[in-house]
Amino acid sequence: MEWTLFIGFCFALLTIFILKSIRVYKTYEGKVYKYIYSGFLEYYIKFKYKKNLSESHWLNQEIGFHRILFNNYLNDKQESVYEIITIFHQKGITIFSILNNVGSINGNLKDKNWIIRHDNKNYRIKNPFLILNQHKNYISSQIENDQIIDAFVLISPQSSCTINSVISLDQIITTLKNGKHNLDENQIKDLYAIMINRG
Repeated sequence: MEWTLFIGFCFALLTIFILKSIRVYKTYEGKVYKYIYSGFLEYYIKFKYKKNLSESHWLNQEIGFHRILFNNYLNDKQESVYEIITIFHQKGITIFSILNNVGSINGNLKDKNWIIRHDNKNYRIKNPFLILNQHKNYISSQIENDQIIDAFVLISPQSSCTINSVISLDQIITTLKNGKHNLDENQIKDLYAIMINRG
């Protein structure tokens, strides 16, 4: 009887863990997290238990010391409209605005709207660089330095786009490595702290 209760208890715990993992996995699969963390296990532990996604073991291996900051711009219904990731690293501050729409993307940096073609239909979206540049200007004003900041729009590897400064999710690491600025560990910590405290 005791073994039956013990096995039943373990099974219940395992079921709860699996259900929680499935919910968290939905926030991971196909998202930017897949490209900046070493795998789902690292993401799960940081997201569910540490409540801190500011560091990545994978990024630490690839680009060295860093800090990651996540921001969401909400609409009047408190729904996320724009997701922005800012990575403070040894080659500068890199801001990424995430464009989740999939398709062939057309427009230019100064257009108010872009057109996305998917499944033989055209969709009009607001140019993500408008909010990205606002965010970049805000960070510049807080750290009083706009010379160490680069900004890009991230798109799905399944999308196509020839607009300058639009890159695929699978190009994040290469883009970070190609940064042209120089920051040491203390500068990264200080700049990150400024933005955390102002947030």
